[in-house]
Amino acid sequence: MKKIILGVLTLILITGCGKKEVKSTKNETVQKNVQVATNITKQDSKQDDIYYTKNLMNLGYINRDDVGKKWQQLAKGTYHRLGIGVKVVCQQVEFDGEKEIFLVELENSKKVWMDFDDLTKGVIVISKPNIITYEVPDTDWMTQQNVQQGDLGYIITSYKDWLFVDFRGYRPYGEEEEKVWIGRKWIKNTGYIMNGDLAGQAMYLYFAYYQIMKDRIDDAITNLNYAKKITSDFPFMNRLIDSMLGGMSVSQPEESNTENSTNEENAAE
Repeated sequence: MKKIILGVLTLILITGCGKKEVKSTKNETVQKNVQVATNITKQDSKQDDIYYTKNLMNLGYINRDDVGKKWQQLAKGTYHRLGIGVKVVCQQVEFDGEKEIFLVELENSKKVWMDFDDLTKGVIVISKPNIITYEVPDTDWMTQQNVQQGDLGYIITSYKDWLFVDFRGYRPYGEEEEKVWIGRKWIKNTGYIMNGDLAGQAMYLYFAYYQIMKDRIDDAITNLNYAKKITSDFPFMNRLIDSMLGGMSVSQPEESNTENSTNEENAAE
């Protein structure tokens, strides 16, 4: 009997030590992931890094000194207009004070200067419902705010099978019905699509959501119609747009004004 009791106590001690070791390892992993989340955005831009344009209309400048000017201030032939989600490759990085300016190569091999603020590591559109977001790249750090189909995000960086994304839009947080700004969150590397046309639709969808929140229904209808005209290649987006237009009086949009849309984006933040 003494041998049996001794054996049981030994087993309990071994099991307890095993649990402590697992817990200690888990804590170390969490701490490491928190540290990664803190430091990962401090990485420097490098030559040959791939970026994508962020806005509905972006400018690529032939002359470095023109960077930051509006297209109306520029002579014909001194700039290129680039839509959202256009791939560019960094060739050179310079600084104007604290502002980063990139010389980038376009897919047609032409080189232009761009403001770093107009670029991102990737433009994504969430394609699956209820994608969980996290404060750091660790499953123990989930937030109470999910992103949904049609939400637009800019990839800041990646880590293993995680993406750190700056999301445009407002979603409920926890059990509160009030929608709050999503902003920067980590997600698992799944449940999204990278496509320029779809990103354009998602941007207009974001404008429309914001305008509905502000009871600007006519403006929302206009932007939903802009989105509808871009493409019909993505069934989930077609359903979202049609659902939002349903029950509203649909009017024909005027000619698109991308600068006004960009200002609206800034106002939404």
